[in-house]
Amino acid sequence: MEVLDAAPRENAVLVVLVADNGRASLQPEVDGNVLVDGLASPQASGIILDVQEPTRPVVLLGAELHTLDASALYFHAESG
Repeated sequence: MEVLDAAPRENAVLVVLVADNGRASLQPEVDGNVLVDGLASPQASGIILDVQEPTRPVVLLGAELHTLDASALYFHAESG
């Protein structure tokens, strides 16, 4: 499976999502940074999976953010 750097970019549009049961999905209309809040637990590690081409999913490497009581994923996504 292909792995791509999806680090957040400066001065990009920001979209904030709240996960439902530890999951979220998005079809971005513009390129920008995405913050997914509300992961299952503060220690949870998430996987960002781009499935625009279902037969060739791509793992996006962004940033994991953790506090004492929450976790989030922060990454850059391209429209399409």
